[in-house]
Amino acid sequence: MTRGFQATSIDFPRCTWKLENLNDDGTRPQESDALIRLRAGRRFTVSFIGVNAAVWEHIHQLSPVWAPPPWDDILLDATAALPRIGTAVVLAATALEVFIAHVLDDLAAKGKVPTDVWQWVNDRKDPDKDPSTEEQFDVLLKHFVGHSLKEDPTLWAAFPNLRAARNKFVHEGVARVEKNLGIERSGATRLTE
Repeated sequence: MTRGFQATSIDFPRCTWKLENLNDDGTRPQESDALIRLRAGRRFTVSFIGVNAAVWEHIHQLSPVWAPPPWDDILLDATAALPRIGTAVVLAATALEVFIAHVLDDLAAKGKVPTDVWQWVNDRKDPDKDPSTEEQFDVLLKHFVGHSLKEDPTLWAAFPNLRAARNKFVHEGVARVEKNLGIERSGATRLTE
């Protein structure tokens, strides 16, 4: 009711909870080995970032103006969004789209593809004529580096599943791969890796 983004749905039993058995008058029953008076659970998260000597050395080798690539920030946001599966799936799919667009732009520039030709390939004023993300990961990537994502059956199978889950969430509100199969936490984690 408050529209506070901090308030989330309760995900029992993955939350803090307490169940106490009381007498009808609200008092605690007398202790007995035959009765369970109280059950409880507590949920909290702690996270650490491990920094060893090699990581510390790499950090100091970065330029003062270094910034992570945009797809990496988006992918980290997808991981941070878990357990909100729909949000994580949308961000992971977006990270892939941003990644392949940047990679292909760099490869086209290094491969001496004329700027106007590359712009024509990618911006035809009709989105249906622009290369799809699938074509970018398959045909265009194969053209520039001699390999396609299709060459790895596991990755190629995961790719349309991620896109399907993203589209289902965006259009139906539930991230799912098949008609009635919603994505659980473990599946969302695999799709965002």
